[in-house]
Amino acid sequence: MKITKLFSVLILGLLVTLAACGGDDDNNEEQQGQNSFMATLNGVDYIPQFVTSFKTVSLNNILITGDMGTGETMQLFLSGDVTPGTYEWSTITMAQYSTTGDFEDGGFANTGNVTVTAHNSSEKTISGTFNFTTIPSMSNQTVYTITEGEFSVTYTDI
Repeated sequence: MKITKLFSVLILGLLVTLAACGGDDDNNEEQQGQNSFMATLNGVDYIPQFVTSFKTVSLNNILITGDMGTGETMQLFLSGDVTPGTYEWSTITMAQYSTTGDFEDGGFANTGNVTVTAHNSSEKTISGTFNFTTIPSMSNQTVYTITEGEFSVTYTDI
């Protein structure tokens, strides 16, 4: 059951990321005005071009994506009813980073945590901080270290 749910979340994340890459670039200014996502990736600032956030009602999870517009993405998967606090990455709260969008070079969080500082389910807003180190999804790939992560988003129910 956990693997089926994980696979469903990953597929949804990929579809949302692909959908975020298309469309009108003028919407990016409006999107960035209400949503923010940033981190440090192996010592270099990671400031995505697109920030999207959705709550999958049927799976009760929130997906937050920072997308560079080139296939390079960083995603956070949180429980839809998460409350403020600090959480280790697990099968309930996950994070991933990919340089290509198809997970060939990247991986899921192996260590680290997310701290939810605020979550208002009525207004559909969530904010917090995060850090993680990836475990490569393919052998002989790079391990990425993500630090100083911050997010503040308004999500849409789907």
